[in-house]
Amino acid sequence: MLRNILELFRNGKMICPISHPNEFQALEDGLAPQIDSALAPYGRKLVQKDDLYYSSYANCDRKADRTAMREQLRIIRDSVAPIIDFITLIIRAEGRNETLRPTDTIKLPDLLKKISDETAYQKDLDRLSAHKGFNTHKVAPNMMDRLKKVFEGLHNMGYLSLSNAEAQIYTVTGRIEHFYEVLAFIAEHEDIPLDGEEDQPVQEGLDV
Repeated sequence: MLRNILELFRNGKMICPISHPNEFQALEDGLAPQIDSALAPYGRKLVQKDDLYYSSYANCDRKADRTAMREQLRIIRDSVAPIIDFITLIIRAEGRNETLRPTDTIKLPDLLKKISDETAYQKDLDRLSAHKGFNTHKVAPNMMDRLKKVFEGLHNMGYLSLSNAEAQIYTVTGRIEHFYEVLAFIAEHEDIPLDGEEDQPVQEGLDV
C-alpha cells in the first residue's frame, strides 16, 4: 500500500474516500507518518485537509521546486473557467441551492434530460464543451456525446469518480475542495507571477 500511495502522489493524484478509498483508509489507519518520511528526501510533504490527502512541496528554496509550483498553479488557473462553467451548469440544471461538495452525486442520464428540455442549459453545455480540453464539437456533435466527454475529462482530472458505470452515476471527489481553496488564493493574490519571472519567489500560504 505504501508504494501504491507514493505512486499516486508521484502522478499528481489526490486521495480521498471517493477517489481512492483503500489508500485513504490506510492513511487514516496510521500510514501517514511513513508517507511523509518517504516524501521528505524529494522536498515534498504530506498534506491533509479534512478528508483529502495530497503531496505538496515542503518549501520554495529550490528553483526547480518554485518552477514546478508555478506550473501547478498555472494548470489550475487555466482550468478555472471550465470547472466553474461545469459547476454552474449542474447548479442551474439540477436546481441545487449550493455549490458542489465532495460525495455529491450526479446521474448523467438525468442531467442530459434536463439539459435537453431547456435551451438555456443547452447553451451552457455548448460553452462548457468548447473549453480547451473539452472541445468536443467536431468529434461529438450530439449532446450526449459532448456531455460524456466533459464528464470523462473531469474524471481524468480527478474531480469526478465513476461510482456506478451501469447507471452512469458520478460522485464529486475531495479534489473539488482543493480547487475552491486555490481559486480563493488566486483571487486574493492576483499578482502571482505565473508567466515568466522564473527566479521570483512563489507567494506562501498555499500548498500545491
